[in-house]
Amino acid sequence: RLRKSFSINQWMMGGLLLLVFASFIPVPLRVLAPFEVTPRDPVLITAPLAGTIDDILVDPNTMVAKGALLFRYELTELSNAFLLAERRLAVAAARRMQLEQSAIRNPDAKSEIASARAEERLALAERDYASENLARMEVRATQGGLVVFSDKKDWLGRPVQVGERVMQIARPGAVEVAIELSIADDVVLQTGLPVRFFLNSDPLNAIDGVVERASQLATEVQGGKLAYVMYARLSDDALPGSRDSLLIGNRGVAQIESRRVSLFFFVMRKPITAARQYLGL
Repeated sequence: RLRKSFSINQWMMGGLLLLVFASFIPVPLRVLAPFEVTPRDPVLITAPLAGTIDDILVDPNTMVAKGALLFRYELTELSNAFLLAERRLAVAAARRMQLEQSAIRNPDAKSEIASARAEERLALAERDYASENLARMEVRATQGGLVVFSDKKDWLGRPVQVGERVMQIARPGAVEVAIELSIADDVVLQTGLPVRFFLNSDPLNAIDGVVERASQLATEVQGGKLAYVMYARLSDDALPGSRDSLLIGNRGVAQIESRRVSLFFFVMRKPITAARQYLGL
């Protein structure tokens, strides 16, 4: 009866009207992005001086106490620099003493005493600096916590510069989530948005969180791609056991939920963007 009551054109027109009305249905805008669990407000352990790392005394992702020895520099270069500084100081002191003694009989030598004393002070400063570097060849933990770095093999025998980050010390349980948002999904680049985390190790159970801050500049992330880095924390109503399941280094997929948009925009957002980039509109 329905086939006889309406023609094919009427059915097509009804279906088209249904699609038009359905395209205005409001739906939440959701974006998927990879994430990694990182320490929250860690203490950075940087290289106190330029040199070569000789040995690392701790393993990655292990607990250390305050004052524990983390790594040490290669001793040969630092000790040689200290010995050379001591010899330069001895030479400068001997020259100054010689000029002071000869000044009693030779008045012309008095003019060189001031220069000799300045050279001795400079040599003394160099010796003290070399001594301080020698004392800093062993780097210790400034606070207790979880040591986070890549691997021992990446650092042994590697020359480092002053201020270069070697490792981090994180407080137990203090973690945050770094979300790598693709530049094509910058429509959700804002703070305060709800997030659901799906760990690769437990993809069936989601953990709720909230975007706390976001970078406004795209940076290169793993894989050589450009992305905005957003940092999220667990929401206040998250389950108590959720924090224990987020271990530093864990990865997964984050579902970021933004404002409500029409179904047409939700479905056609990326195709329209790709078409505009291809056509140059």
